Amino acid sequence: MNKPIDKIIKSFTPDIQRAHISTKLQGGNNFCPSCKQSYAPTYASKVVAMNTDNLTAREQWITGICSDTCWDKFVGPAE
Repeated sequence: MNKPIDKIIKSFTPDIQRAHISTKLQGGNNFCPSCKQSYAPTYASKVVAMNTDNLTAREQWITGICSDTCWDKFVGPAE
């Protein structure tokens, strides 16, 4: 069975990888594999995000997915 992380990894085609790198080089932040948009994460660092109870903010740094809506569209809602 495919895990959500497997779907995320498979979504990063070379074009998306280039877009993500390009966004970073242009001063952008994260690039969501679901909506294909650049966004600023809720917290400026992964360390700060991981020390909160905000699961969405944590996922922004772990998977790159920007929001709960994108998570649900991309991997499906929680069972």
